[in-house]
Amino acid sequence: MADLRVLICDDSLVYRALLKKLIGTIDGIQLLPTAKDGRDAIQKIDEHKPDLVVLDVEMPVMDGMAVMEELSNHSLRPSVVMCSALTKEGAAITIEALELGAYDFITKPEGKDRKESEEMLLGQLLPIIDTVKKTAKNANSGSSTVRAETKVHHRRKAVSLVKPELVCIGISTGGPNALSKILPILPADFSLPIAIVQHMPPLFIISLAKSLNDKCSLNVKVAEEDEVLEAGTVYFAPGKLQMGVERTASGIVAKLYEAPAENHCLPAADFLFRHAAKELKSAVIGMVMTGMGCDGAKGLKCLHEAGSETFAQDESTCTIYGMPKEAIKEGGVNHILPLPTIIPKLLTLVN
Repeated sequence: MADLRVLICDDSLVYRALLKKLIGTIDGIQLLPTAKDGRDAIQKIDEHKPDLVVLDVEMPVMDGMAVMEELSNHSLRPSVVMCSALTKEGAAITIEALELGAYDFITKPEGKDRKESEEMLLGQLLPIIDTVKKTAKNANSGSSTVRAETKVHHRRKAVSLVKPELVCIGISTGGPNALSKILPILPADFSLPIAIVQHMPPLFIISLAKSLNDKCSLNVKVAEEDEVLEAGTVYFAPGKLQMGVERTASGIVAKLYEAPAENHCLPAADFLFRHAAKELKSAVIGMVMTGMGCDGAKGLKCLHEAGSETFAQDESTCTIYGMPKEAIKEGGVNHILPLPTIIPKLLTLVN
């Protein structure tokens, strides 16, 4: 396979040099001439046809968001990784770009010294670039994809048919784009609460919830401790906390824990799914959607074995087919669904 062609765009000469230095240490990379702003990036994308663009969010002349808007109608569609400052404004713009289809994002680290900052930045870049390379390799090999619902039959604990009480979703890379396509379809009178684990830092979760709340008929918010989960509301797990649920006399409530990361994820879908299976048994609809890694696979199997209906997003509509693939391998999936069919299937089960 040919080297992955990478274009770096940042208005800071120092940061361009730093990214070039770090990405240049990764095997299988061809670094292209760097760009100093968004307009320069568009010109270099046309000229050099990169596979991956590392794109700063805030720049003069043309910022990262404007680049994403232009690329949405462009004949060339490289994977784009947004490079964002850990600020409220940076988070909000990054979420917009992710909803437009940016592949992923990295944050500009603030280590105690230059060496630590470089290690933190490289630690973010490595798994993303590795996954982009694998995705490109699979595309070039013409590997097959699933384009219609696939039913997967596994033995599971026999339970009586009960009405669902909660939808649980685990999602990561590609999540903002996928969620912005499916959640706005749900009607305001949707009869269940929805609990979501999206792998993101706290500021970015807050921005994502606000952005989706503006787009959806449902209410969308970040969950709070002991909050009763109400029908027609979407609750995101806060960043840096694990989220579970508990059945109480008042109803199903959110429980937040200062617990360790699982699968390198905090929050983790496995944590939510396990708690939901323990508290609600078969009264859950669980789904694992686009994302890298294996988070959610074991937890979804807990839901499956408790008698709950379980979905996995199909390969053809995932940005990254890591989490759904691992959930299917684990044996905890009833239905493999392309993104456009997830909400119709969900409404069928709920109604």
